[in-house]
Amino acid sequence: MKVLAAVVAVVVAVMAGRGGGEREGPFPPHVPTPPTHDGPHIPLPLPLPHPHMLDREGADEKEDREPLVRTSKILPFFNPVNAFPQVSSPPFQDHIPHCAGPGKYCAFDRNYPMDKVNAIVDRFYNDVQILYDDLYHIPARDLLYYDNTTTPSARRGGHFVCESAVDYIRPGWAQNLRGEWVAILNTDRFPQTVKIETCRYGNKRCEYLPPCYKSRCAQRYSYTRLLSLNPHLPSLRPVIDVFQIPTACSCFVEDFTYY
Repeated sequence: MKVLAAVVAVVVAVMAGRGGGEREGPFPPHVPTPPTHDGPHIPLPLPLPHPHMLDREGADEKEDREPLVRTSKILPFFNPVNAFPQVSSPPFQDHIPHCAGPGKYCAFDRNYPMDKVNAIVDRFYNDVQILYDDLYHIPARDLLYYDNTTTPSARRGGHFVCESAVDYIRPGWAQNLRGEWVAILNTDRFPQTVKIETCRYGNKRCEYLPPCYKSRCAQRYSYTRLLSLNPHLPSLRPVIDVFQIPTACSCFVEDFTYY
């Protein structure tokens, strides 16, 4: 009986300590709402969470976000200007040859960049061979032979109303239809020759016409295809380009009124 009484006393003491003492731990003690007799029951605001609890919640939220951040791929901002850069044209105009003038071509001379041209030809030899064979399926020397043997027959027994000067040149540089100065491929292995025909008396009155006709000798041009390259950009392949070459002198008669 004494033992039972001692146990009951201990239990009563423990229960009394829990009811009257402060609660230990991270949570504050519950604050009961005092009863009121003059008005309705108004609950007090809920107690704020303990600071340790706030730190624990922030840590849990950070841990939840970290896997998402680690597995997510952040895409860069799309800039249409950077996504589609403009391709600039080759800077042909930065290297205008010394012979450039009012004409659109220059003859082959000692300033021709032969070393640079040979280096480009060696790099793209197969491509150059194919282009050259397509352009000159009849050898250039054969064309010159036929032209020299047939042109003098046109002067037999008469004259032209506009005289012209005929020359055969090996062009070194020429200006293409886009206004770019490029080098004309002209090596011992790949020679190119063009016929140049210019007015001997340009803008002069045509011969053998009556004085009532107002006429003049006008220069005519043709578009000639030549194999060309840019010696200042060795990474570019040689191409077949189009050039304006003087090829004839014609008599131009202005309109007039019959009386």
